[in-house]
Formats: sequence, structure tokens, C-alpha cells
Amino acid sequence: MGVATNGVKASSSKERHMARGITHYTSYNFVDKDPIFDRIWYIMDVQGITLKQLADESGLSYATLWQWRYGKTRNAYFASVARVVIALRKWDFKLIDQKVARGKLKLIEGVR
Repeated sequence: MGVATNGVKASSSKERHMARGITHYTSYNFVDKDPIFDRIWYIMDVQGITLKQLADESGLSYATLWQWRYGKTRNAYFASVARVVIALRKWDFKLIDQKVARGKLKLIEGVR
């Protein structure tokens, strides 16, 4: 048994949280997979990026990305997702640079 902040004894974990006025959620369960995966796959599909290319650019293993897309992985570490997002952003700049080099896109000077 614990003592609540108002001096009343709280008998359970739930009562201790309620006594402090804190709502505590232990986890969130996705129905299928984390929605960020869908966003990553959409960007990859639109830009024509393969898992191998993304693995090389992000520094994550091909196996990790494969498990995200086709395996049973439902959630990824924030740091891993951040590496993929940064890699996709770099890839976006590479595509812009290629289009500029081919004359298909003009950039406004000083803006990138």
C-alpha cells in the first residue's frame, strides 16, 4: 500500500495514479503496423526508391527495412525512423539536383 499525496492510503497502482491526478498509459497497440511505415512506403513508391537504396542511404540494414515492410515488425525505434526520414530527405535533394542538371527544373537563387 502506498500513500497518496493527500495523505490517504492508496491500495492499488491505479489508485496511486488517480490520487496524483496522473493518467498513465502503459502502451499503445497498433491494429496492424505503425502508420509512419505507410508514409515511408508511399514516399519510396512515388520517388522510385528501393529498399536497398534506402538501406544504403540511411545506414540501416536491408533486413531491418524488409522486416518493417514485409515482416512482423509493428513498431520501430524512433532513432531508426529518424534515420530513414533523413535519408528520404537527402534523396529528395538528390532528385532535385538531377532535375536541375537536366534542365527540367529551375531553382530560385538562394532558396533550397
